[in-house]
Amino acid sequence: MRAFASLYEALDRTTSTSDKVAAMTAYLKDAAPADAAWAVWFLAGNRPKGVLPVRLLATWACEEAALPGWLFEESYGAVGDLAETAALLV
Repeated sequence: MRAFASLYEALDRTTSTSDKVAAMTAYLKDAAPADAAWAVWFLAGNRPKGVLPVRLLATWACEEAALPGWLFEESYGAVGDLAETAALLV
């Protein structure tokens, strides 16, 4: 996971195509095959769908932040993004 995070940071840090290719080549050379496959999948723009039910995330955020559900809903309405709302409140 740390290696992928380092790769992502290296890719984000530069606009040079050759630097990006070098970073990806170094990562893919050293990564386990399964990790390399996941990295390519994520970097291609894919993401897992439905890993965590939305209601469960909202309930957990309310419990962690010790907030009533109505306040979470109002905050979500103002922010517009469930994950960002949960992150800000927790």
